[in-house]
Amino acid sequence: MKIIITTLSIVFLLLVSFHFAYAEKIALRTIKGHYITAKGGGGGTVNADKARLGTWETFEVVNVGGGKIALRTHNGRYVVAEGGGGGALNADRVEIRAWEKFTFIPLRGNKVCIKTHRGHFVVAERGGGGAVNANRNRCKGWETFEKINL
Repeated sequence: MKIIITTLSIVFLLLVSFHFAYAEKIALRTIKGHYITAKGGGGGTVNADKARLGTWETFEVVNVGGGKIALRTHNGRYVVAEGGGGGALNADRVEIRAWEKFTFIPLRGNKVCIKTHRGHFVVAERGGGGAVNANRNRCKGWETFEKINL
C-alpha cells in the first residue's frame, strides 16, 4: 500500500512539473503591431502600447476546461474582463473565476478574437497604441490579435 501511494505521489509531481515546464507561452499583437501589455508584469491595467516584445507582453495560457482559457501574466496574476465583459481589461487577479475565463476564437492563420465570459470581445482601441477593453459585441479589425507562440 505504501509503495502505491508513493508511486502515485511521484506521478502527480511529474505531471505538475510537466505542466509548468511546458505551459504554452504567448504574446498577442494588434493589427497595428503593438503588443498587449500587463503593466508591471501584472497587478494593474492591460494596454496595447508597446512596439517591442518583453516580459510584460508574455502570457501563459492556462487551460481551464470546456474550451476556456485564462491568461497568467509574468508575475502570476490573471487577466480579468471586469464584470465578465462590457468594460475594462485588467491583470490583477490572484485566482481564476468566471471573469478570468476567455475563449480564443480562431481565425485565419494565427489570428484570434478573444471572447469574455459574458460574450464581449477584447478590443485594442484604435487598433493598438493605448487602451485595451472588453466591450465589443462583434469581432472585426480592432478585436483581432495575432497569437504568437513563444
